[in-house]
Amino acid sequence: MAEGSESEPRRRVNTTVAAIGAGLIVVIVLAVVFAFKFVEDERERNLQAWQIRLGIVADSRTAAVNE
Repeated sequence: MAEGSESEPRRRVNTTVAAIGAGLIVVIVLAVVFAFKFVEDERERNLQAWQIRLGIVADSRTAAVNE
């Protein structure tokens, strides 16, 4: 009987450790996914900013040529 009572707490501890490990893996995966999403959003924002700047430059050059 003593052996059975000793093995049960170990299983609970192992289950707890496995649950915590799985939770950490999920958190890490989500962090990586959100990091890639953030980088992609920043690239899009920078691209849009460059498009606006180039449009302003093109408009000013067109106005200069027309004068």
